[in-house]
Amino acid sequence: MARKKRSWATIRPAEARKGRQIAVSLAIDSTQDMIAKGTHAQFMQSAKLWDAEKAMRFSGVENPEDMKDRIDADDARRMMSPLIAQGLIMADPDMRALVEAQAEEEGGGEGGSTGVEPPGPGRNRQGVPAGRGGGKRGGATQKPRGNRQGTGKARGRT
Repeated sequence: MARKKRSWATIRPAEARKGRQIAVSLAIDSTQDMIAKGTHAQFMQSAKLWDAEKAMRFSGVENPEDMKDRIDADDARRMMSPLIAQGLIMADPDMRALVEAQAEEEGGGEGGSTGVEPPGPGRNRQGVPAGRGGGKRGGATQKPRGNRQGTGKARGRT
């Protein structure tokens, strides 16, 4: 690949008076520009001002349909991973016994529930009623000190 030398283009006044139209296209391919374009495209799509295909084209995707297929395949793989892991765990007799014992201990097994209800609204995990939220508010517990309030030692900037 041949590298092009950077140079300045100058137009003389005589050429400008001829009324020619000059079109210049600059390649914008820095990493920061790509991030900015992708972020803008995502914002416009989430605001429902652009569809997914336009956002993909704006951010530099050459074939949006192929990219959509690849994204859907990735999503399907992510959704299948927990199911595959559960199937592998249940296939092992030792792990299956451990999972069933844990389920019985938690009360979610086939033998029925243990009669303990989950904590309702206004209760913590142990089922104890939550406090009313009184007491100190967050923030400073002492009087502010220092140069900004006009007290304390004179240090730092004035």
